[in-house]
Amino acid sequence: MIALILVVLPTYYHADRRNRPCEAIRDNASTLDPTPADPQLAHLCLGERGSGEPMNIFVLLLFLIKAAQSWKVLVPNAIEHHVVFGTQDRNVLRCAVSGLAPGSSAKVDWQFDQRYARKVHKHPSSDGAQFLTFNKKVTTSDSGRFVCVAEFEGKTQDYEVFVKFIDEPNFAEVESVQHPIINQDARIRCPVTNLPENNDQTSFEDDRKTLVFKNYSKDLDGTYTCNVPFLERVTTKSIDVSGYQAPSITDYNLPNLALEGKDSFFSCLAEGIPPPKVEWLKITNAKNTEQISSSPKYDLSQDGVLVIKNSSVLDTGVYICSASNELNLRDSRNVTLEVITRPRVIPFDEVIVREGESVSIPCKTFGTTESVYWVTHSGLKVEPLTENAAVGYRVEDNTPTLVVQNVQRNSNNKFRCIAQNKAGSSSEDAQIKVFVEPTVIKKGSEVRRAVIGGTQPAISISCNVTGTPTPTVKWYKDGNELEVDVATYSLDEASNEQASTLYIRPSSSSSFGTYFCEAENRLGKDKGDEIRLLQVLDPAQPEYKCDYLLPTTAKCELILDGISESRIPTHYSAHFLTPVEFEVHNLRPYENMVEIEGLNTSSKYTVKFMAHNEVDSTGWSSHVYHVETSAPRAPDAVKDVTVECGESCKIEWTPGRDNGRPITAYDVTLFRDGSTAVWSGISNETSTEVFSLDSRTKYEVRVEALNDIGASVVTTYKFETPEFPRSSGLYIMVFVIFLISILLSSLAIDFAIYRLKGRSLFQAVYRCGKKADVDNKVNKTEDQSLLVESGKAQV
Repeated sequence: MIALILVVLPTYYHADRRNRPCEAIRDNASTLDPTPADPQLAHLCLGERGSGEPMNIFVLLLFLIKAAQSWKVLVPNAIEHHVVFGTQDRNVLRCAVSGLAPGSSAKVDWQFDQRYARKVHKHPSSDGAQFLTFNKKVTTSDSGRFVCVAEFEGKTQDYEVFVKFIDEPNFAEVESVQHPIINQDARIRCPVTNLPENNDQTSFEDDRKTLVFKNYSKDLDGTYTCNVPFLERVTTKSIDVSGYQAPSITDYNLPNLALEGKDSFFSCLAEGIPPPKVEWLKITNAKNTEQISSSPKYDLSQDGVLVIKNSSVLDTGVYICSASNELNLRDSRNVTLEVITRPRVIPFDEVIVREGESVSIPCKTFGTTESVYWVTHSGLKVEPLTENAAVGYRVEDNTPTLVVQNVQRNSNNKFRCIAQNKAGSSSEDAQIKVFVEPTVIKKGSEVRRAVIGGTQPAISISCNVTGTPTPTVKWYKDGNELEVDVATYSLDEASNEQASTLYIRPSSSSSFGTYFCEAENRLGKDKGDEIRLLQVLDPAQPEYKCDYLLPTTAKCELILDGISESRIPTHYSAHFLTPVEFEVHNLRPYENMVEIEGLNTSSKYTVKFMAHNEVDSTGWSSHVYHVETSAPRAPDAVKDVTVECGESCKIEWTPGRDNGRPITAYDVTLFRDGSTAVWSGISNETSTEVFSLDSRTKYEVRVEALNDIGASVVTTYKFETPEFPRSSGLYIMVFVIFLISILLSSLAIDFAIYRLKGRSLFQAVYRCGKKADVDNKVNKTEDQSLLVESGKAQV
């Protein structure tokens, strides 16, 4: 490694002044101030000694005393009252007093301009000196004078220092990483600013700031150091040098043909230092150059490889492989890509025929084809048409034409035409639709009740139709085609082609009548159910016939003679007057009957009725009706028997009336094949569970309700069991039997051993246990079982 050293050598020389007293006085004698600081010492050093007079012992002693008592202020790091500091350093001035007798100390203090108040800090030292510390926020403009003042025994001395701040050498413009080009002349530059004054810098080139290599090679790579001496240290900048080489494409594969629907692969390998980046570009027919980036269409996951996914005719154009690195030099290759497309089958129009007719369907294509053929819905190839064949093809004008004879409604009349070439194949389906007469799905005529206005939801009437072609649906009212009035009528626009829904919001008496829909296609028409929309008026009060004698229920027949359909009530209320007064509401009629549950047995009541419908209510009836209940009797038969089977079968039912006595239990009997009773039981609940029934067997369950008076009529229900899974209880039973057999076998073997040897294994185990128990007792401590209580016999 070659080290680049750019050296700036400012040299300062300093010779300490000699402190010998006579030499100092002689020096002063040559100055413009001839007055000595100490006349006696001057006389000793200059005049008297110069005249050859002998030195007086007393004078010498006086000189030594004077020398011992002299002191002065020192700033050690000041040279000729000057100090040079760097702006980024932690700079300190130290002021001390020398020449004091041991145990003596002087008061020392730094004095400076107030503009330095926030940039310097004073703090004393344990030896009596005082430090002046500068913070790191100083600049070159902060250069100035600072005075250290010392006071001792009433005398004062000061020492003035001029502090100069200079900036450090600046490597900001130096590139820390440089890349010369291999096999070319190279220059490594270190343009340093803020060089110290009087810098003596040698140079290789450009004042030693540039290192020149002739015909740079890779073995010259390394780290070079640029050094600048600064104050009492050296500022260093390391430069990493590595040679770069222009990119070069060394291997590539750029095919010029692609098949539609297939992936196309391009590869381009390049070398260079640093390794070049390979980019792909495309020149379109409009002569526009576009950079290719990773997308669902282009796969660039592998370096130097371009994959065009699912090639199409839109991918035709010029493709460029470009390799570049940080030298901004490029090497490229290009190719013109042509995409061979698959042939296309022209989509078929809707094919509709009458049942029993024949149809011919030609398969037309565009593009280059190698073969064209027909297949059925199951993928079987259609063979040439023969005389008695139902399906086949024949060639007409170089076009294979499908022929289907005697088309039937229930046949799968879907065929596919396929065209192929080396790029692939394409296909289109031909669906033959058979004409079907329109049919409206009927649910039966009905009456809908409505009132004019109000907040009730709109009346909806649906019309579901079938037929091919899809029938059109029209709505009629009282035999006339309905004109949709937005205030009264609306059609469900979200309905599919096979259904239509009419919404009616009655706004007047003319909105009521008979509605129906009609479906029509080219084969005919079909009429839907008639829905009569009835206008509801104020309810009328019917007559009531309450002659039925039941234990706990009042059953009254409704006499509706003479009441119009619009005024028939929908529900009723009952007001009992005697023997106690109470009301029952929301009594819904069933087959012109209303029933009131929960009455007492063997009782007589008087009652009035009120009728209600969607519009209003009548008042209480003026006539008072008499109701009588009978004595208690056996309960009514149970209803709604159901059976659900899993590993077992659960039988559930709904109880009937208890007829004045609580139902105490239910008698349940299960028959197989309708005659053989296989299970019976009494249940206190309205359900029971039966286990261990046979799989896939027909059963009949009979349920009776019981109270203290008697039994109800038997309710029967037939069912067939499913295939039961094997129960886990069977496996447990087998395992228990296996354990018992092992135990019995062990006992038999042990008995045989006892008969032969006079002792058995179980006896040996028992004796070992007893011996362990005795050993445990013997090994107890003396204060336990081996010590017997006093007065007791010892064995």
